[in-house]
Amino acid sequence: MNKIDIENSLFGVVRELHQIFEGSKEYYLEHPDSNFKVRPDFGYAKFYLDWVDNRSYDMSLQALIHFILFEKRYYKKLLSKSTYKKLSDALKKDNEKRFSFTQRDERDAVLMIESYAINFVKLSFESNGLDIKSFTDANFNKVATVPNISKTTVIDMKIVYFQKFFYQLSDYIEENILSEKEKNILYLLSQDLENVLKLIDLIKLLFPISKELSAKIIKITIEKAIKNSEFSMIARIIKSSEYFNDSKWSDRVLLLKNQGV
Repeated sequence: MNKIDIENSLFGVVRELHQIFEGSKEYYLEHPDSNFKVRPDFGYAKFYLDWVDNRSYDMSLQALIHFILFEKRYYKKLLSKSTYKKLSDALKKDNEKRFSFTQRDERDAVLMIESYAINFVKLSFESNGLDIKSFTDANFNKVATVPNISKTTVIDMKIVYFQKFFYQLSDYIEENILSEKEKNILYLLSQDLENVLKLIDLIKLLFPISKELSAKIIKITIEKAIKNSEFSMIARIIKSSEYFNDSKWSDRVLLLKNQGV
């Protein structure tokens, strides 16, 4: 298991939850006192997005997250072969009970994904004016930081969809000046991203917008780069930008060359 597998699994789960929520929200905006029942094509096809208190696992949001991880095959990469087989056997036997992970790293990864995904749903409820009492009663009170999602801007809610995110960000920055809060969100995103190519895409978009933010993300990208091809791309970006043609950045490019570029 590695960080990229965990990150991809989290983003995949959140994408599915977003689609499920969006597909049902209009009814519950008109019936806010009802439990948020959905019938997605996962598991036993009946879940409640606001059942999160762990008193009943069956049909809970946690169960839905679990089925998404299994049926979209994210568990295949997150778990060892032996754990995955045990999980598959347990689901065939009784898919209404929560599976107990015995390996600490596997358990921690699944709980992290679950926690952030639940917080994403909570923020989806909150940003649409739906009641979040069930979430706060169950102590889901923290704002998710991976991905960093808030309620205020276009780019915040698109940060979890990489293919859509960069397209949305490009359109957004053409028409809007990024606030300090938005710049901070992008910086936090760059810290959590392990995919160097995505970081490079982010840098290219931000070059015309903020020298300071671009410089910070370049430093993060250099630290995360491993392949010579990645160092080469970073070096070309630094060379091509009028922002980074001073001696400090020239020395940094030379360092990259000495590392194999």
